[in-house]
Amino acid sequence: MKAHGHMKVWVQPMILMATGLLGLGSLGQAAWAFGGQRPAAAPQAPGLVRAWTAQVQMDPARSRLQHLCLYEDTLLVQTDRAILHAFDAETGRTQWAVLVGQPDRPTLQPDINSQLVAVVNGSTLFVLNRIDGKILWKTALEGFPGAGPTLGNQRVYVPMLQGLVYVYALEPAKDPREALGELRTPRPKKRQETPEERRARMAEFRISQEKSRPVVCQSIGHTMVPLRVGLHDAFSEFVAWPSHLGDLFIGVFDSQAEKLTVRHRLQTSKAISAPPAYLPAPRHTPAQGGTFFVANQEGYVWAIREKTGEVLWRFATGRTILAGPVLIDTQLFITPLDTGLYCLNALTGQQQWYVPGLVQFVAASNQWVYATDRFGRLHVLDRKTGTQMDTFSLSGQIFLVNTENDRIYMATPGGLIQCFREAELTEPLVHSTARSPKPEAPPPIIQQEVLPAQEKSEPQPPG
Repeated sequence: MKAHGHMKVWVQPMILMATGLLGLGSLGQAAWAFGGQRPAAAPQAPGLVRAWTAQVQMDPARSRLQHLCLYEDTLLVQTDRAILHAFDAETGRTQWAVLVGQPDRPTLQPDINSQLVAVVNGSTLFVLNRIDGKILWKTALEGFPGAGPTLGNQRVYVPMLQGLVYVYALEPAKDPREALGELRTPRPKKRQETPEERRARMAEFRISQEKSRPVVCQSIGHTMVPLRVGLHDAFSEFVAWPSHLGDLFIGVFDSQAEKLTVRHRLQTSKAISAPPAYLPAPRHTPAQGGTFFVANQEGYVWAIREKTGEVLWRFATGRTILAGPVLIDTQLFITPLDTGLYCLNALTGQQQWYVPGLVQFVAASNQWVYATDRFGRLHVLDRKTGTQMDTFSLSGQIFLVNTENDRIYMATPGGLIQCFREAELTEPLVHSTARSPKPEAPPPIIQQEVLPAQEKSEPQPPG
């Protein structure tokens, strides 16, 4: 996660908390005092309230906050000294905090799903239980990892610097009674679990400790960006990853053959610096497959079908793009380097609006979009039109790019975490694209590679 503003100026936590109370507490009432403009005929901007504040378990004199990750009700914070600290995303209560690996070794960005957390420290891959932070499994990597791991359906993908992708199976450990022949009938189904019962059951999850060689897939160029998982079922799983040469590879992992095969390759002329975004297929027809969105450093954005490799559209911004596309429902947000925020229709590639001067998407609700500029100011935009409603300053903060829900999470390098929400949204507003629907039937096996179709003409950026 990139922090904007003057990172060398670290403000004491109590001063920052007071600043947050003065700035965010008055948002929608007197935020123009920070330099924002409110259109006379525009609707009232939202009021934000602080949901909670917490401190990461770290030594601010020796360590710095490195990454923020969010999945469902867990906010995962990583430091540069190999500490992982999990908070309840709605209350700020600590779920667990552990040291994973060696603090003097580099730790890459972790990944998290409903059950597990995966992280690479040095050249060792660790898999933890998301509920209590216990290390369930670890293995030494055969080579140099190029980026952090990505969790799939009972497997974890690790991109390696030399262009390889390693796939490790994460098989659940069998019940000992089954091995002894004592467990002969399935357990009866219970009533619907309470949240406490579900957490207790998930805390008992274990991974088989049987050692097995990883499945390896070779691609062209250095693989220095995490993978993105698409459609998956019991038999196959689609994944996409870019290379430093500007290629986007779409592969399919066949769980029956235990093989990851590249099926499609989108060639661009410049490097791709961030993972693609993913739009699942409609819920009533999930087996049709979804769409990956990727942007390269030349300033182009592509939409490509995961099953056929067809290029649906291409959009040109004319500026270098380093940050990955952000998908919220059917809106795609693009932030070229130091130029502004584009909002595109993800289905057609048409531009809906553009706001200059913004550098990072932060979060969105049904009506509002939150984004920052290079001075650390947080802007409130009308989601339909891009009209700027309010602006206020919070320099020196690290913002989470939240594609899960409407919450705004920010942190200082010293580990002070704050969560803000709109006053009316007492429950998180989960976006429709935050979860990929599982298909009812396995997708058909693709027999051969399909070449991308002829690209359509591209919309032109403003000015």
